[in-house]
Amino acid sequence: MDAYDAFLLCRSKSRMQRDFLIRTNQENLFVERLEYYRSGLSKKRRTKSYSKILVMIGRLRAKYPQASKVFEIEVTQKENSKSEKDILAKDITWKKREAFKNEESFDGCYILRTDRKELGDEEILKTYIMLTRIERAFKSLKSSLGLRPIFHQNEDRADTHMFISVAAYHILQAIEFKLRNHGDFRCWETIRYILSTHQRLTNEFIEKTDEGLRKIFIRLCSVPEVEHRTIYRNLNLENIPLPKKTYTKKVSSDEKK
Repeated sequence: MDAYDAFLLCRSKSRMQRDFLIRTNQENLFVERLEYYRSGLSKKRRTKSYSKILVMIGRLRAKYPQASKVFEIEVTQKENSKSEKDILAKDITWKKREAFKNEESFDGCYILRTDRKELGDEEILKTYIMLTRIERAFKSLKSSLGLRPIFHQNEDRADTHMFISVAAYHILQAIEFKLRNHGDFRCWETIRYILSTHQRLTNEFIEKTDEGLRKIFIRLCSVPEVEHRTIYRNLNLENIPLPKKTYTKKVSSDEKK
């Protein structure tokens, strides 16, 4: 570790709840399984072998490594065993290590490290946020905006494909910029997932008229939810982006059959 590096301790309120849920969920599952092992020591057809219990706990530690380092586990043996194979477990006990008793105070915390010692705390944080946005931009280009894979073998088509992806990225950035100005810092993937439930629908039915049967198609948008309206308002858009449209078509003789 370079002694000349600067370290900045940050705490994110948005990450506190997430870290708390991840940590407590793992610990609860870990303890729940230990209680299951311990209850089996007094029940028929459940594992009681001391060596097998140790193996089971080892596998449990491997499955939940974050929770494993928090707890000290002790397995006590029954006395007067005839051989090592006959050694049975008497009890399983566990307790939190002293160093992890106040672990919740570190939820949402992370450390930024830089060799730019001339930067202030706020500048370091802004630079880090900028870098994460750049990384997210490349991820968006490669995934949701379809920059790759490129299957075109013609150079002009490949250039057009890249141009459309980059143009879409600029639109995406404009959307995120407008939302950030209204205090909404969610990424594009989240916004797209929320808006995916607001859809354009087509209703089709047959109407009997004096001239015969005809099909009627009605194109309309579903009713926007509260979250949809909030996003549209922040983007200065209408709640119903497209108007209702009706189309008619005569039913052919084949369709009548």
